[in-house]
Amino acid sequence: MQALSGGIVGGLAVLGAYKIGLRQVSIIEAQTEILAKQADIEAKRLTHELYERRYKTYDTALRYVVECVESTDQRPRPEIRDQFIRALGESQFLHDANVTKELIEIRTIVEATYAIRRDMWSYDQGNDAYPEGYAEKERELRSWLRERVRTLPALFSDLVVT
Repeated sequence: MQALSGGIVGGLAVLGAYKIGLRQVSIIEAQTEILAKQADIEAKRLTHELYERRYKTYDTALRYVVECVESTDQRPRPEIRDQFIRALGESQFLHDANVTKELIEIRTIVEATYAIRRDMWSYDQGNDAYPEGYAEKERELRSWLRERVRTLPALFSDLVVT
């Protein structure tokens, strides 16, 4: 009888261990599924963060160009200029090289526009006539910048959500 009860207890122990093993397998499967979902959430969060940083570059560039087109000042507002310069530096890490190249060109044109305006202002203060072609050059630069406002979204094609 003792042998029979020992066999039954042993059999029950094996059965219990088997059930625990099956349960552990299902727990591991659930943990694996949870980890996969967490990895997916993290990937989406990083994608969203990258999009936000790229959009900030676009928005800053747009404000910088619009500021120059719409104002008649001799200098850009320091906060707009400083934000653009930071965005230009960050663009090297956030966008392809073409975006950075175009932003450098935008900065060159904006600075040239403000330089001409400063010169024109100086001539106005001295009641002197502008050198030939100054007013036309300022209009050409402004026209280039207006066109850039229109085409800037195409430059930032990495912002297109699909």
